[in-house]
Amino acid sequence: MRLSFRNGNSFLIILFIIFYLLPFFGIIQRYNENAIEALSNIYFLENINKDKFIFIIRGALFILEILFLIFSIDDEKSQYIEEIRAVENADIFENLVKINNAIDNKDDSSSIWGNYYISCFQKSLAKKDPIKLEEMILEEKWEDIIRDIQKENLWKKSLYKKEITYLEKYLKDKK
Repeated sequence: MRLSFRNGNSFLIILFIIFYLLPFFGIIQRYNENAIEALSNIYFLENINKDKFIFIIRGALFILEILFLIFSIDDEKSQYIEEIRAVENADIFENLVKINNAIDNKDDSSSIWGNYYISCFQKSLAKKDPIKLEEMILEEKWEDIIRDIQKENLWKKSLYKKEITYLEKYLKDKK
């Protein structure tokens, strides 16, 4: 069993280990008996058998263990997915900034400046992050880059979905 102090489950897991192992130690067995006596003072637990009580406690702790494991696996999985998305978003963003640099370096007389989708693309990208890279991607390669991004199918969940859609519409209108 993995103990993780990053989430709040670690305290509960330690409690689980302590109470799960209590019946296995002969010295601590008397504390279980004292606990059973104390709990037998509760109205609905008056006539409970000691062995049944220990069985119920172990069963409940086993179910708690399974729940803790499921929650910790889910936390790890979601953290892993977020790390992957962050890397993919960085790659997508880098390519989009290179395309934006190519647009900025076009002549003022170019037809690209009057295009609605290109202006929407630039405004949207500038709102998200105004970082500029020195590199740029020529317009002939934009379609290949957009196609590569779309092959991965994660672009729809990307932070830059809108920008990719604008470029895609521009390339369709251009044809």
